[in-house]
Amino acid sequence: MVGHYADTYREAVAQVPHQAGESPDEARMRTIGHLTLTRWLPTLLDRGDRLSMAHGRELRVPYADHRLVEYLSNTPWSFKTFDGQEKSLLRAVAQDRCRPRYWSARRAPGRSPRIRRTPECSTQSWRP
Repeated sequence: MVGHYADTYREAVAQVPHQAGESPDEARMRTIGHLTLTRWLPTLLDRGDRLSMAHGRELRVPYADHRLVEYLSNTPWSFKTFDGQEKSLLRAVAQDRCRPRYWSARRAPGRSPRIRRTPECSTQSWRP
């Protein structure tokens, strides 16, 4: 099975379109981005869609719009992170269109920023 995964990985990496004169770091980030878009993201979107529909909700993924993805897939990594933060380019564009709390917020994986501790939701009330 290990050989199968190694072969599949080599085949996937061979499909990555690289630019002439790319630095090794840029080439690596392009490879990671391509593998994310072609291998991991379709599975993630499919599972998210199934989960949301099973609960009568519709999942919105605005940054997965095909026009935005196609445009940014050819943008060098150094442009996307020009100030050392993730999504630098998106944040720079959003400054004129969104409130600062949206474009300046730090990521909190696995936790919605709207969730607040309230007496009704406190884990303290669950204890015997």
